[in-house]
Amino acid sequence: MYIMLVISIAMFFVYTGLIGNSQMISVMASIEYTLPIWMTALLCILAIFSFVYYRYLCVYTLEEKMKEGQAFMTTSCCPAYTGWVEKHAQALKPFVSETRSPMVYAARYAKEKYPDAEVVFIGPCLAKRHEADSVPEVDYVMSFEELGAFLGAYNIDVTNCSEKELNQDVTQFGRGFAQAGGVQAAVVHAIGDKYSNIHIEGLDKKNQALLKAMAKKPDAQFVEVMACDGGCINGPCSLAPLTLAKKQIKNVLK
Repeated sequence: MYIMLVISIAMFFVYTGLIGNSQMISVMASIEYTLPIWMTALLCILAIFSFVYYRYLCVYTLEEKMKEGQAFMTTSCCPAYTGWVEKHAQALKPFVSETRSPMVYAARYAKEKYPDAEVVFIGPCLAKRHEADSVPEVDYVMSFEELGAFLGAYNIDVTNCSEKELNQDVTQFGRGFAQAGGVQAAVVHAIGDKYSNIHIEGLDKKNQALLKAMAKKPDAQFVEVMACDGGCINGPCSLAPLTLAKKQIKNVLK
């Protein structure tokens, strides 16, 4: 049996403040040697490559929508935001990108490569559980809190895991999209300031009103929306405060 772990890139910044970013690779690799024997193999897929694919499709969709004369387009990678649109802001639905999230693309890749695998997504987001119910490629969703309990149960001391070199070919846009403004920055990097763009973080009453008003009068042509203040790095199941997560991501993106 194959267990495929599709890991949110946010893990590098918010899993814990006790270890360095490059140690997370060793932490995940160590699980392979402590899982029950019936789990014969394990593959960790970082969501970096799937974000590159998401950015490509997002840019392509944005270009197509602008050619069609659509006033603006919002991102679709945050399931909490798309769920809010579905329930409370139907007028916005035509303006939400049809691109699936990086989790879905990573899971599809895993299923294509290992059709018999059980795919487990690990991340800081509770809304991913609902999103996973709508796609056949994701079998289970595990939060960072649950991963912490798992590591504790198997006596994996994350502070003793060795450092592993991060792939230097990955750009700052591939690693930075988990923070608020990260998708916006990646899209601008891809096509420049061709279209006006903003990002919205948090779905408080003010931002909800702002988004609903955009259906009639948009503030920009491309709008990144993340339901959590600070973005995915401040998801409800993160194990590090936002200030520490921002410091971690800043160090990696230097």
